[in-house]
Amino acid sequence: WSSPLWALGNGHSGSACSPILNRLTSGTSSEGRLGAMCSKRITLLLQSNRLMLFLLFALQVGALAVMLALVLPVGDLNASSSDYTLTKITTLVTDGSRPQWSANGNWIAYDHKEADGYYDVYLIHPDGKGNVCLTCDRTEVPKNNGSPNYHPSGRYLVFTAEKVQHASVPTSTTVWIEPGTGMFHDVAVLDFLTGSIYRLTDVRSGLAGPPVGGSLHPRFSHKDTRLMWSDFQDSGSDQARYGNWQIAVADFITTPQPHLENVTFYNPGAKPEWLETQGWTLDDSGIYVACAPLEGQDDYFSDFGLIDLATQQLTRLTLTSGLNGEPFLYEEHGAESSLGDAIAFMSSDRWSRADLWIMNLDLSLIHISEPTRPY
Repeated sequence: WSSPLWALGNGHSGSACSPILNRLTSGTSSEGRLGAMCSKRITLLLQSNRLMLFLLFALQVGALAVMLALVLPVGDLNASSSDYTLTKITTLVTDGSRPQWSANGNWIAYDHKEADGYYDVYLIHPDGKGNVCLTCDRTEVPKNNGSPNYHPSGRYLVFTAEKVQHASVPTSTTVWIEPGTGMFHDVAVLDFLTGSIYRLTDVRSGLAGPPVGGSLHPRFSHKDTRLMWSDFQDSGSDQARYGNWQIAVADFITTPQPHLENVTFYNPGAKPEWLETQGWTLDDSGIYVACAPLEGQDDYFSDFGLIDLATQQLTRLTLTSGLNGEPFLYEEHGAESSLGDAIAFMSSDRWSRADLWIMNLDLSLIHISEPTRPY
């Protein structure tokens, strides 16, 4: 899966909605089953009578971008999940992953696996027009490129770029050097004004031996002054299925050329190994992560969490660790809405199915029980 992502389509100064938790795609219906969703490859469009919101996601397995619409009635601040209805699906492009909106909503950046086996970064308009590759045939970044994210000003696009030279990888494990796993990936940025690409980090190549380096999901803050990403440290403990990652936050400096300063690392939780960046809170005071922070928690059953940057405390927003009576579910790829009133995230039932959910920020309805589903 790739991230759900919200973008504001027109201005709105309104208040937050009432507590709402709604499964957007049902794992029990034919439309919601993972196989059916892989064939449909969808992206989401959310709209209400008061505002226009776009929620975008893609499947990494044969992924593409399509749109769904959700409607929230005007003036109803006590709406229930039944007020959200799916109204439309529109295909944009086949085999696209990790989509992200531009701040003005005019473009969607995503990555796409090419015929040569490498991923490249693309832009496309929400109507499917103007599809253009940004990293094809760029000698600065000749291998895998992906997980793009727009700077709020629209001038820069950050992404991860595989190193030109690094330790060899067995053919059976090449998935680890794709954008979704990030091994041997630097953080890079494209300056749309000059057309130049700059590598902002220089991770360990492994040519001199372990440990190697890697990067996942760089994200600009809303105030455009900071950049965060997941930074690979080492293979981690025996419990670490994905290795040992930390959250990196740095100042993004544009002169004399784009570079990073004042890098700070965050490793919260009792088991601070699987920490994957998802996005910033609307006020940039916190960072959403996919995480498995509890002792004994299997990384395959990660939670969606929030790191408070001031206190460096990690709070699990979903309680699906499989421990202490909690269900076994995998949460990832969450994003806060442009209004700051809801969070969209992906939940997977032990990899057999994956659903998209929305929850209110106060988490008041995070535990809605069903006979076969904890939400």
